[in-house]
Amino acid sequence: MKKLLFAVLATAIFAISPIYAQGMMGHMQNHSQFNKAKLAKILNLTKQQIKQFQDMHYANQMKTIDLKAQIEKNRLRIKKMFTDGNINENKILSLTDENSAIQSKMKHSKVKMMLDMYKLLNKEQKPLFLKFIANKGCEMRKGKMMKMMKGKMMKKKMMGQ
Repeated sequence: MKKLLFAVLATAIFAISPIYAQGMMGHMQNHSQFNKAKLAKILNLTKQQIKQFQDMHYANQMKTIDLKAQIEKNRLRIKKMFTDGNINENKILSLTDENSAIQSKMKHSKVKMMLDMYKLLNKEQKPLFLKFIANKGCEMRKGKMMKMMKGKMMKKKMMGQ
């Protein structure tokens, strides 16, 4: 009975998370476009710098797409194990570790891109870039906190509290 309940909960979680993530991705892409335009204006970027930034974003996005696909495949493999009742603890932990490593690669790639962008800036633009990034970090933390709070509220609703 416990295995069945666990399998149902795991399946529900894996089924809901991609739907929620897809909705958020559309919002994040629109927000990202706004931030790029805002950054270009604040820094007074040249056309050449804008092109270089766009090329860096494109290359990073191409890498990220493949990595995200691998994460989703691993999640699907885990879901299948739970659904089939064929729970292989070592395999599940291995896939989870692999996903963590992939997420780390994605974060590393993004930070590297930001550092490469910084190198393209002149001495007047660099302090403005750092200020923009620092403010963006605060906004992201605020967003993360709001997301966590919404998650806790949804959990309470699901539990019937």
